[in-house]
Amino acid sequence: MVTRMGNFLIDQWLWNITWDWYHIPLSMLLMIVFFRFFLRMDIVASVVIALSATVAASITFSLFVVGVLITLFNYTYQAILQSAAMVADPLHACIYVGIIYTIIQAIFFVILNRYYKVHYIKMIVACFVANMLSAGIIYLLLPNPLM
Repeated sequence: MVTRMGNFLIDQWLWNITWDWYHIPLSMLLMIVFFRFFLRMDIVASVVIALSATVAASITFSLFVVGVLITLFNYTYQAILQSAAMVADPLHACIYVGIIYTIIQAIFFVILNRYYKVHYIKMIVACFVANMLSAGIIYLLLPNPLM
């Protein structure tokens, strides 16, 4: 079970930094739009919160995989397929990356709510929608051999 979870997280991290690298800026832009127009936040707050949530999630995910799994636990990656381009299903890989980012960003919003009173439930929903839309758009933009 631990090996499968470690492989899954490293697979998703590799997918994120190779074919899915533009998930981060795309979901951040979509979050800014959702925060601005659906949550009625001003533009500065929308940009600051979306940018900080996205950067925090990206750094947290990378630090966990590289710092904790690989460095601290000496986890060795056991590749089932030969390259990141040969995932079983690119759509699922994009969606899983979106779910991982949504979970990390939801934790960020809950922590943010402790210090600043924000509508964190609405922010989590907007974040989920932004990440899933990003996953779908990225899947549609992938080259044909990957699909």
